[in-house]
Amino acid sequence: MRYILLFCIVIGLGFSAIPAYAKERSDGEMYKKRMELYKNMETFTQIPWYVLAAIDQYERSIRFARSDLPKPSGLISIYFSPEKWAGIANPDRNDNRPLTITLFGGIGKDGDGDGKADRNNDLDVLYTMSDNLLKYGTDDDNIEIALWHYYKRDKAVQLITEKAKIYNTFGTIELTDQAFPLPLGYNYNYRSTWGDRRGWGGRRIHEGTDIFADYGVPVRATCYGVVEMKGWNKYGGWRIGIRDLNNTYHYFAHLSGYAKNIHVGQVVKPGMVIGGVGSTGYGPPGTSGKFPPHLHYGMYKDNGRSEWSFDPYPYLQRWEYLEKQKKQRCGYCNHFASTYSAGAAYCTGSWPAHLAPGNQYGLEWGREPLPITFVYRVKNTQSTMRRYNAAAAPVILSFSAVRSTAPRYCHFRCKTAVHRRCNFPLPAVHHAYT
Repeated sequence: MRYILLFCIVIGLGFSAIPAYAKERSDGEMYKKRMELYKNMETFTQIPWYVLAAIDQYERSIRFARSDLPKPSGLISIYFSPEKWAGIANPDRNDNRPLTITLFGGIGKDGDGDGKADRNNDLDVLYTMSDNLLKYGTDDDNIEIALWHYYKRDKAVQLITEKAKIYNTFGTIELTDQAFPLPLGYNYNYRSTWGDRRGWGGRRIHEGTDIFADYGVPVRATCYGVVEMKGWNKYGGWRIGIRDLNNTYHYFAHLSGYAKNIHVGQVVKPGMVIGGVGSTGYGPPGTSGKFPPHLHYGMYKDNGRSEWSFDPYPYLQRWEYLEKQKKQRCGYCNHFASTYSAGAAYCTGSWPAHLAPGNQYGLEWGREPLPITFVYRVKNTQSTMRRYNAAAAPVILSFSAVRSTAPRYCHFRCKTAVHRRCNFPLPAVHHAYT
């Protein structure tokens, strides 16, 4: 019965466990196939999919962070050393025979029913980890016990359970968005200050980037994560720490206060307000005003053995740039960017107010409102074509409308492939129901 179920899993996944083929997939396809593997393994073993996803992501992160481990090449990144897989006394380090692996005390299992326990096969690897967890049970407490016995590290258990909580909260593993820690509409400035010397409390280096802003400016989470720490520190004042899915710890210090109801163990997402810019620190609880208000933002990486600080400045620059690009898209772009997806026949949703047919509004182009007039005329089943020029806008669009027994729709065709000021590539034709 076990092999029948595993055979069905393999067929259902379209033999997706082949690493070489995995390399050719897009990120979206990789996420989809991984999710299928987790869900199917949950059906077979009763180990929650988000636990398997969390273990996989934990190991993927440490494999990218360490030079003594091979980089991931397949869909699943869980790594078993040859000794652990085949057995420490096994003379054949590449043994894939389940019988001899068991004989020599290895943990490798045949997960796809092909008679081989291959540590380079995604299903074999995922089933081996699931089987190891099953020895202890499928409830949360027993899974944590199983993780501790496998990793022998409390921090590893903590990071995996946090990831599982995030995946379970959002119901997906495709959580890649980031946000700049301050809203772009406020005045702020920053430069690279990581590694600078600091003297208060003893000679030390500055483990972060200072973002100077007015007192009380909202501070936002930069990632999907879990709040690991909240409270006072004599150096950082009121501070908060968030751990993301890549084993990175995000540290926010010198806060004026916290957002309402924010607490340790809470799951956050990019852009969520967690506190405000302040000048607390350099003394006992409540000390404030010893330096100008600013946000100290630090990043720390855990590699499965230790944790160290690294320069957050390049990441801040990138998140700021991406957010600015997003905000600079004109209203037309924003509407279709949120509704159009590659391969879709039609957009969904209603007309945005500034594009309402038959009316004149201001087209939001960055921050410059531009006048625009739609010519909208339909006679029975006849279609009419009208062109308009949005004042100084760098594109001219063609507009047509058709009425039939089907829902009425309109479509636009850009004369240029890219809005020069938005820098957003538009599909050749946009469709939207009205």
